[in-house]
Amino acid sequence: MVGATDILQHMEILDADGDFVGLVVSVTGAEIELADGHEVGDAFNRIPLAWVDYTWDHKAKLKLTRDEAQNRWREIERRGETD
Repeated sequence: MVGATDILQHMEILDADGDFVGLVVSVTGAEIELADGHEVGDAFNRIPLAWVDYTWDHKAKLKLTRDEAQNRWREIERRGETD
């Protein structure tokens, strides 16, 4: 299981297929704030730490595809909560 201390600032977040999703801006509790572009100044999204499958070499791989993650984080934003 991946913990908050395994997620580092500026770490690349990749989807289940290995495609780029974003860069970690910060981790607060069980939530990762990420820039959804290649620069930390890009638009931010929040995803649950539980979506991360594993980390390696300053990268984190999600259990979801990019499309699944984007659809779910938009749903979370509408509800104002995390999984």
